[in-house]
Amino acid sequence: MNKLPVSLTNILAIAAVAALLSSCGPSGPAAPAPGTPAFNWARAQDAYKANDYVKSNQLLVEMAQKNHEFTDRAQAWAAVMSLGMARTYMELADKLDDGAKRNNTNPGAFRRVANEYRSKARAAALQYTEVAHRVTAAPAAAEYVFVLEPPEASFDDPQQYKKFAIGQLVPDAELAGVEQEVLKREILRNACRALGAPKEPAKARAAYQDGEAKAQGEAFLLMLANGLYDVGDMFGPKKLDQPQRVKLVYDEAMEAIELIKGNKEAQELSKKIAQNRKKLNL
Repeated sequence: MNKLPVSLTNILAIAAVAALLSSCGPSGPAAPAPGTPAFNWARAQDAYKANDYVKSNQLLVEMAQKNHEFTDRAQAWAAVMSLGMARTYMELADKLDDGAKRNNTNPGAFRRVANEYRSKARAAALQYTEVAHRVTAAPAAAEYVFVLEPPEASFDDPQQYKKFAIGQLVPDAELAGVEQEVLKREILRNACRALGAPKEPAKARAAYQDGEAKAQGEAFLLMLANGLYDVGDMFGPKKLDQPQRVKLVYDEAMEAIELIKGNKEAQELSKKIAQNRKKLNL
């Protein structure tokens, strides 16, 4: 059997190794470096798709406070999510408070969990107010882009609310499921309102083309202002009782309304805010 010269054997070996390295090399763009806006944007999307809304919201809120190539997209969806969380936590606190009134054996168990949700509602409401401030501090945009799609959810109340209404507390695992169910509903509601389809989830979903939807500026800002009005109610005397924050939130709501002058619903909202200011002596 003829043997190849040593020099030729070496050349062929080097060529084979080079081909192997080439085939194992990167086939696409490099992954974003940890800590960069692109990296955090990808993390926020991954968390959202995994239904980890708390983590996704936290990342988006942090991104919404800085200027980079993802700022506008982060602000738009952070507004949808942080408002959804504030509403969810406050609603659960209220339902559990009602349950405490109807439980004669251990109302303290209801109140303990209600207080935890009330604390979460306060934090989420402040996050939302900060995100809203960032949006209204910039010139009004003709469109606000949504990259994440709203979750599948029902607009109906969870069945467990009936148990709360008769003073029956559900196990922690079941309560966590209720929280997730309500949160999905509130995220969906906010997205629908911003996309000009308040009671039409199918229409809101149809607005997504090639992985994104464009909320018209007026509809998005109206959602923002109405959300701030609701947050003002959360900070009111019947709930969190922080009047200085009611004034702050109402001021932000008026900033949003100023960006959509001439809108009839915005004008009505402005009147409601003025009436509440007078009532609360703000």
